[in-house]
Amino acid sequence: MSGLDPLELLLVGGTALVAAFVSSLSAAGLSVILLPVLVLYMGSKEAVPILAITLVAAGISRVWVNLREIDWPVLGWCWAGALPGAVLGAYLFTRTPAGLLTRLLGGLLLALLAWRRLRPRPPARYHPAWFLPVGLGFGAVSGMMSGAGPLLAPFYLAYGLRGGAYIGTAGLAGLGTQAVKLAVFGSAAVLTPRIVAYGLFLVPISVVGTVLGKRVMVRFPDWVFVAIIETVMLVGGLTLLLRG
Repeated sequence: MSGLDPLELLLVGGTALVAAFVSSLSAAGLSVILLPVLVLYMGSKEAVPILAITLVAAGISRVWVNLREIDWPVLGWCWAGALPGAVLGAYLFTRTPAGLLTRLLGGLLLALLAWRRLRPRPPARYHPAWFLPVGLGFGAVSGMMSGAGPLLAPFYLAYGLRGGAYIGTAGLAGLGTQAVKLAVFGSAAVLTPRIVAYGLFLVPISVVGTVLGKRVMVRFPDWVFVAIIETVMLVGGLTLLLRG
């Protein structure tokens, strides 16, 4: 695999392992942690499709270990909006500077976190159909850039999803949008052999990290689970906003 030397490959692989572990606890850490490292070594235009391949593998593994806890009505409505949104977003990605999109995502993550913490009281439990417009926005942003997973966090938490229900539902929602992105990238000749090779290199690493994280997650009370998600949103938002 040309491009990175062995030490750089070790660093990227180690980051992917940690990111997948955190992602299995928050459904968001993989993009937030791994994207800046990939951008540093590969550049924005290669980092996003490489991460998309990795996210598909991580999503499959998260779904597998949490399959029995997935909230299917929420997922169905979310997909109804997210899949067409991802087509539009991926098309725009091929024609928009990735650095600008990444900074916009960082700002949006921080805004959503502030909304979640500063609202006067928790919202009432919503009907699953509420996730149709939420999914549309998520799909469009996810199609344009990697790291959009935390955008769904405030809405899933407000609906009442926790633990495996949160991770499994979010994982399958993200898996659908990533698959759509890869299809659009393939038709637009974005998926070069070099990108595919790096993506496949990270696949088994992300699976191992996800399985390890699932074993730890079952020991956490709800407040720790929520704190992990909000910390990922804060750190990821600042990182993406400042580094682009």
